[in-house]
Amino acid sequence: EINRRLKVHHTEKLYLLRRLILVSEKPIVYSRSYLPCRLFPGLDEFPRSRFAKVPLYLALEDHYGLPTLSNSDLISVTLADAETAALLRVPEDRPILNVEMLAFTYRNRPYEYRISHCLAEDRKLLRNY
Repeated sequence: EINRRLKVHHTEKLYLLRRLILVSEKPIVYSRSYLPCRLFPGLDEFPRSRFAKVPLYLALEDHYGLPTLSNSDLISVTLADAETAALLRVPEDRPILNVEMLAFTYRNRPYEYRISHCLAEDRKLLRNY
């Protein structure tokens, strides 16, 4: 399913990057990004601290010369599974915002598929493209 979204062969290996975004030490977003290993050799050797300071798309553009030209988001509501609930510190099965994002570079080629689970009941989320 994920490989299909990224338009790569179903046997192609993918990196999985997990990130937790905190505001005032409270988790508000848990993201899982999938990227084709072939496009980003050595990504698993990047210091994790780099992704805490710089958005993923900027780090990838800087290191690999692969700019993000567009994104497509699918936004829905889902129920927190056990893993997400534990990370976001909410009860399991609590309604949360689900954002599926596909990032594209040259020739309308997808390079990142991201699933983000967000707590938004007392916050607004802004996405600039």
